[in-house]
Amino acid sequence: MKSIRLSFRRAAALASALLLLSLSFGLTSCKTDDEDNSLVQAYLLSQKSPAYSIKGTWKSAAGDTYVITDTSFTNYSTSDTTATPYQTWEIVSYAVDPSDPTIFYIYGKITQLGSSNYGGVVYPATGTIGYYTAAYVKVVDNSSIQISCAFKTTNCDPSLETVKTTFTDANGYFGYKPNYTKQ
Repeated sequence: MKSIRLSFRRAAALASALLLLSLSFGLTSCKTDDEDNSLVQAYLLSQKSPAYSIKGTWKSAAGDTYVITDTSFTNYSTSDTTATPYQTWEIVSYAVDPSDPTIFYIYGKITQLGSSNYGGVVYPATGTIGYYTAAYVKVVDNSSIQISCAFKTTNCDPSLETVKTTFTDANGYFGYKPNYTKQ
């Protein structure tokens, strides 16, 4: 009886070791710029406490709305999220500011451009479909965040690495940071 228990324990330990080895190999496999650990980052974000959740629908006092999911970042120039979006991105990765865990950077590839209408004047969205861009998000509290999309001389680049290293708050790409309330 003792040898059967010992065999089961050895088999369980071996199975656990093989599972961990296969998971570690799978997580360290080759990746492209487009993948850039987005699934791992999304999982890590989903494991944060509710105070750090940035996913959801967010509306400003001016009426514009952002919808953030694990895979997409959409900006509507109104509170009507059934309207054509002003801009939509496919999220390729998230980053948390190492000096402040309430600050997130979202990196995405522009997939759709629209326009907004303020006071009868139509403003087309800027950017290039297929190029990368970034957003700055600061968690204020459980129901409020600040969002700013990258813009200086440009708001997008064909290189994800350029966006990550150049489109930063320190470089002045995220000047105005209005408050948004969770809907």
